[in-house]
Amino acid sequence: MPDIKISSNQILKDGKTIICLPAEAIEVLPVDNLIVVLFKKEKADNDRNILCYEFDGTFKWQAPVPFKLHADNYFVGLELRDNQLFAYSISGIEYHLDLNTGDVLESQLVK
Repeated sequence: MPDIKISSNQILKDGKTIICLPAEAIEVLPVDNLIVVLFKKEKADNDRNILCYEFDGTFKWQAPVPFKLHADNYFVGLELRDNQLFAYSISGIEYHLDLNTGDVLESQLVK
């Protein structure tokens, strides 16, 4: 697995910029040939603050809007478990996301 890091609004692979992001990222999760990026909420597009890119920098998908339980419903964390992607919203909901499309496969209240 290559060394993937965040540097402000850039993603570096083995020390070289591969993706210039539209905003500052707070978490990057490399999975297979994909890079899942969590952005700060204030830069979210209608609370859709998870994007996915291929290693060559090609945009792949954007996660859907989290369920509207409060005025603010954005993602705050990412986790890879058994090669499956999970995202967590500020409302305490865990989302199992499809790695190929970003679609929600399952969700449950965990908080």
